[in-house]
Formats: sequence, structure tokens, C-alpha cells
Amino acid sequence: MHIDISLRKNDPIRIIVDGSNESGKSTVCNIIKSMLTGLTIIETHDYGHIHVIRELQKSPYSLSKHSDWFDLTEKERAVSMNYIHNREDTLIDYLCQNRYDDILVERLLLTTQVYGQILFHTRMDNEKNLKKLAEQDFLLIFTSASFDIISKRIEMNKETKKRMNLHETPEHLTNMNLIKNKLEMYEKEYSKIKLDKIKIDTSTLSEEEMYDCLKKLIITRYKR
Repeated sequence: MHIDISLRKNDPIRIIVDGSNESGKSTVCNIIKSMLTGLTIIETHDYGHIHVIRELQKSPYSLSKHSDWFDLTEKERAVSMNYIHNREDTLIDYLCQNRYDDILVERLLLTTQVYGQILFHTRMDNEKNLKKLAEQDFLLIFTSASFDIISKRIEMNKETKKRMNLHETPEHLTNMNLIKNKLEMYEKEYSKIKLDKIKIDTSTLSEEEMYDCLKKLIITRYKR
């Protein structure tokens, strides 16, 4: 069901959806996309995995001898961290240059900080980027879920991939100790971020309830 928001009190629509693995980001994004037409959709994936591996292949450092992220040398980590940081800067520059477009972004800011700490043991300086997004009236929707619910979702996905003979999910997305730590890190980063924001706990809401919640949020924020 589409929402008619042709008459707005705030223009344009600028939304970021972020959260841990299996926290409900894609479900929330799909609901928003079903409500609103004409959105520019931006998705960033594979933090610390495919995109960075591709970048490393262009660097003087070879990744061929490594089987997992956590085996990277310090020099390789530095190259990778620089790539992820530059990717976020480039994306936010794009958002600023297209400030009149309706835009929905999946994964930005929180994920960069969390993976920066997990993979590179450092927090990235994003104050300038936060200021730019705040000036454009971006709304951050933070998706969360309990550890038990996320664990069940991960196991269900693993079983589905096994039945369909698909590649197994990388360990850094299924290791339960790491998942638990990531949940705590996401919560901490969300509490500190200085941006207009709202938290949605997908472990306590049905998809229909999420739809109603997001519909009310969008109408209140953007429709006269």
C-alpha cells in the first residue's frame, strides 16, 4: 500500500536503516519501499568481506594466503580500513550532492563503527559526516532484536542454505560470541550517535505491526 505524501512539511525524504545481522533491516527497508514510490535505494553490504578483499587485490598486499578476515596483517588492515572509510565518505558526498532526492540507505554509520572496532580495533572519526547528515534532516531507523531471536534467525538461514546447496554464511556472520558482542556494540553506538533517530525492536513486533509502526512514523514526519 502506497502512502500519498505529495504534500509534505519536510522535503525531501531521507532515511537510513541500520542494525546488526538478522536484526530486521531488510524487512524494514522492504516495508518502506512498499509504501513510498520514487525512492533512490542505496545498500551497502559485506563490510569486512568481499568489497575489501577486492580492494586488497589492487593493493601491494596479497590476500591469497588468507582464508579469513582475522588473519590479515596490520598493513592489510590499514589498507582495508582506509577503503571502508573512503567508501562511507564517498557515499555521504553523493547524498549531499543529491540533497533533493528521496533516499533510503541500508547500512551506514553504525555498521562502519562496529566493524571498524571488530576488524581494525579502532573507532572511525565520523563527526563531519554526522554533521552533514544532520543538516539534511536524515532520520536513522535502528533495527534491534534479542540475542535469542537473532540466533534462531541465523540457524534458520543456515538450514535454508544447506537445503538449497548454497554457500555457507561466513563465520564472522554466524559466530555466536561475535554476534553477541556486535549486538552490544550496535546498542552502544546507537546511544551515542547525534542524529534524529528511532529504534524498532523487531523481536517483539509482527511484520504487520512493523508496517503500522513505520506508516505512522512516515505520515507523522513527512505528511501535512
